[in-house]
Amino acid sequence: MSRPPATSNETTPIQRCPPELDRERLPAHVAVIMDGNRRYGRLRHNNPMQGHWDGGQTLVECVKWCLELGIEVLTVYAFSTENWSRPGEEVSFLMTLFEQVLARELDALQKEQVRIRFLGD
Repeated sequence: MSRPPATSNETTPIQRCPPELDRERLPAHVAVIMDGNRRYGRLRHNNPMQGHWDGGQTLVECVKWCLELGIEVLTVYAFSTENWSRPGEEVSFLMTLFEQVLARELDALQKEQVRIRFLGD
């Protein structure tokens, strides 16, 4: 996803990387398991749903990092079959959150020619 140039007090992912990072040795494929969002939300906000929202924002930032660093493939394990056994309100929130984030970021994803593939049911 493209991003406007950093302001004087904002840094880019590349600027936040350690200077000794050898960009020639970065992997082509990175995999992430999204776990702990409810715990984070309870601890940080006293609200598990806020943790899911924060996790979605972190995922957007992760995609930006991968684009800026030239990582070709990002695999995200975001919703396991066990998640279906959570309360219906939480499952509904997660599905709605996914739709909202995707709708908000779709133009930027298309501009960067990001391809999304879903695995599983």
